[in-house]
Amino acid sequence: MLYATTELTMCNALIMARNIRRLGTPPSIPIVILISAALETQQHAWTATVEATHTKMTFVEPWISQSMRGESSIWRESLTKLRIFEERGYDRVVYLDSDMWLHRNLDHLFALTSSDDSASVDETLHKAPYDDRLAQLRPLHVQGEGGRGASDSMLWAPRAYYISPQPFFASTLLVFTPSNARFRQLSQAVAASTRPDYYDMDVLNDVWHPVTFLPPHYVVLNADLLAPDSNLLGFANASDRIANTYAHHYSSLPNGKYGKPWEVERPPNNKWRTKRKSSPLMYELFDLYLDAKDRECPWLRRQDTAKSLPSTHGYLWQLIFGSNARR
Repeated sequence: MLYATTELTMCNALIMARNIRRLGTPPSIPIVILISAALETQQHAWTATVEATHTKMTFVEPWISQSMRGESSIWRESLTKLRIFEERGYDRVVYLDSDMWLHRNLDHLFALTSSDDSASVDETLHKAPYDDRLAQLRPLHVQGEGGRGASDSMLWAPRAYYISPQPFFASTLLVFTPSNARFRQLSQAVAASTRPDYYDMDVLNDVWHPVTFLPPHYVVLNADLLAPDSNLLGFANASDRIANTYAHHYSSLPNGKYGKPWEVERPPNNKWRTKRKSSPLMYELFDLYLDAKDRECPWLRRQDTAKSLPSTHGYLWQLIFGSNARR
């Protein structure tokens, strides 16, 4: 499942949908994009990609932060993401932020059970034959009127290894059982908060207990590619860490400053200015994104690419530039 609130984030969601299919997820597993109802009149622009990737569009009411009503802030609709937890007839959802580049298939996550811990996720499920993993997928069914209780809503998420103090999980990749009751808890927590910078990752960490942590290499910041030997996440070397990473989350520009790939132009002669210790993958990820944006989103207006994605990035701004840059 993905979500989009602007033309730019819709473009990113379509790029992610294409990569999900490229990595082997079959059409029998639906890709659902929750889309702000404000974009419904523009859906003709991306119909071809939606059909080609066997993607389902579901239009939802955008969730505008009360503290940002009337503002043009890029964060004002970021809480729309929390609608992924509403029950829509699925027993298990794998959610991805769309400002990432996916490297490996994630279908094994559908087969997680309450007995799986962070060690067994990689060592057992990923080694299972692909067809066996599909056979383990829980059947989809529509819940009755009452829906699931909050205690029935399990959640797995990667550890946000870049945040202190721990434990703290990232909301870039989430595996969960949807629950209207849990969604109401999230809604109530948002309504009760007086913080102006209360984003999806904040409320999820405040409300959702217990959580099973996925290994941190499921989602790694692309900033770590600037000094790949500095954060091995338990692997023997940087090459092993990179080879085992499922997704890189764009958090840094090629020059090392915080930023997103749609904020950069291709360099002259397509040659990036590289940093001495950086991995070549750091720059390849920008080429991959820019190529995909040109290919999948010819309808995207140039001025839209200057806007940032509403998601968990307030944390990354705070970590890299300090609290004043969070918004």
